[in-house]
Amino acid sequence: MSGLGFVTLFALGYFHLTLSTEANDLNHILHQKGISHYVAVVTRPGEQRTKTARYQAEILSYRANDQWSEGLGKIYLYLNKGSDLKYGDKILVKGAPQLLTPPQNPEEFDYKRFLSFKNIYHQQFLDSAAYQLIKHDPPNKLLSYAFVARKWATHQLSARISSPRELNIALALVLGVKDGLDNEIQHAYAASGAMHVLAVSGLHVGIVYGMIALLMGRIKRSKSGRWAFALISILVLWSYALITGFSPSVLRAVTMFSFIAVADAANRDTNIYNTLAASAFALLLFDPYLIMSVGFQLSFLAVLGIVYIQPRLYGLYVPNNWLVDKIWAITAVAFAAQLATFPLGLLYFHQFPTFFFLSNLVVIPGAFVILCLGLLVIIFSWIGVLAGWLGKLLEWCIYLVNEVVFWIERIPFSQVTGVHTSVLETWLILLIIIMLFIFFRVKHMRFVYIAFLLVLCFSSFRIASQHLAQQDKISIYRISHHTAIDFMADGHAFFYGDSVLLEDSGKIRFHIMPNRLSSNIRESTPVRPGEVSFINTFNGVTMASWRGTKLIILNNEVQDQLFTAPVTVDYILICREFNKDLEWIKNNFIFDLLILDGTLSYYQANKFKKEIEADGLKYYSIYHEGALEITY
Repeated sequence: MSGLGFVTLFALGYFHLTLSTEANDLNHILHQKGISHYVAVVTRPGEQRTKTARYQAEILSYRANDQWSEGLGKIYLYLNKGSDLKYGDKILVKGAPQLLTPPQNPEEFDYKRFLSFKNIYHQQFLDSAAYQLIKHDPPNKLLSYAFVARKWATHQLSARISSPRELNIALALVLGVKDGLDNEIQHAYAASGAMHVLAVSGLHVGIVYGMIALLMGRIKRSKSGRWAFALISILVLWSYALITGFSPSVLRAVTMFSFIAVADAANRDTNIYNTLAASAFALLLFDPYLIMSVGFQLSFLAVLGIVYIQPRLYGLYVPNNWLVDKIWAITAVAFAAQLATFPLGLLYFHQFPTFFFLSNLVVIPGAFVILCLGLLVIIFSWIGVLAGWLGKLLEWCIYLVNEVVFWIERIPFSQVTGVHTSVLETWLILLIIIMLFIFFRVKHMRFVYIAFLLVLCFSSFRIASQHLAQQDKISIYRISHHTAIDFMADGHAFFYGDSVLLEDSGKIRFHIMPNRLSSNIRESTPVRPGEVSFINTFNGVTMASWRGTKLIILNNEVQDQLFTAPVTVDYILICREFNKDLEWIKNNFIFDLLILDGTLSYYQANKFKKEIEADGLKYYSIYHEGALEITY
């Protein structure tokens, strides 16, 4: 019967997942062709980015073949920075939604797959002439009030905190508004192991729940008092979710603590693991794709780690001093959460913060103080003088926490970076941890033997995968407006790229580093022609000779005739700055393959492609198909 129940539950889950996949609906715009216009409604407030503002919208209808039809589909719209569309704005858009593209470089983050778990398959970049506001008609009044409340709360904090850096951290920590967090802040908090405080989630909701328990704990002595406490807790928690705009991470945490509050009010001998499972089931019933969310996975693993590991770790040492006891309690929480989540941290972020236990001694109490002060500023905003003083105190608290975080980041070896683990290796690490904890629980040696076998499997797979990954090759990347080439051998990469790209650590980290990690590259060196023996320039033509392969890089204006007779090479890379045509290339070189670089304009790429195909020459278009790897 249990087997039949499991199969039935699995079948119902699969059926629910199928119904939740909007792409299966025949009315979805994925299945429509010839769209010239569409009507969409904005479903999330805009996120201000470096050059654009991004809005999530829901398509309601579309025009194709001079006929309007009802449609379905979520889309990201990118407008000029400073655009002020609001939740519920209905707009008429000219043009067809563009399908999201898959990764253009090896091992690059699959943004298309990531958004498919949110039922988003399209995007479109719009200038002011490409859309027109029809009317304001919010599809959900409660959400509309939530976004208005968050905007009002954002204004209250902005009016009382003068420093931009401290303000952006306050908005992120109190309200979950992360638009203003720059790369320097994010890198510092990630390197010190404090990144979790910048995303409003379980820690923040737990602090709010703890504040309620501290203020109203005495009413729980009677049955009616317990239910009154549960009701008040749920109302306060969901009110907090309201002013954060019902962000997904807050909804997860509030749902979890709502289940805990009800279970506590029932005064039953409830199992916390059953409560967590019930909250996870409720969330997945609402959105089954949450199981693929990194935040969902890390949140529940962290809570499980804190619930199971922290009490056992804390019990290993019982201090007599009150202050030492509190420090040890926070340290135990940090170790428990980190131990439970570090396999996923390695898989998704390829790094590990070495001194997380130091930063958490400051950021966890600091988050408590900052969140309390931030909420007090919002609550007492109608008392100008009081709110002003609270705002100044809040600003100073954030400043002190920041200084500690930046100090920890500057400590040598504060972060282990460049760690690449596969999904299989991540599962093996998790199973090793689980087996060891089962051993400490039941004291049976067979779990140690299983853990040892898993360690052998992990080590063998690790050595084999690193050996296979480390090979000599040339990787030519697809990065808009930039030529980027890695010459790889023996765990070292010589990187050829333009000066602007070399200064852009964000693009290198996103587009290039994943391939280096998977290729077991331990060191990289930027190179320019003439600085190394294998890259030189002759009359504006860059020539590279790597492991017997000759690559010509046409990324400058060149003369009419380079050589008296054509030179034999293996590959020719055509870049945007090249000022000649295909005939010039044929007159100067004998080649095996032409490569169209990603720096080419739309017109250049398609012009060369058409001419090459007409001549019957071999070619590969990085512009159209993504990065190219030449292996040996």
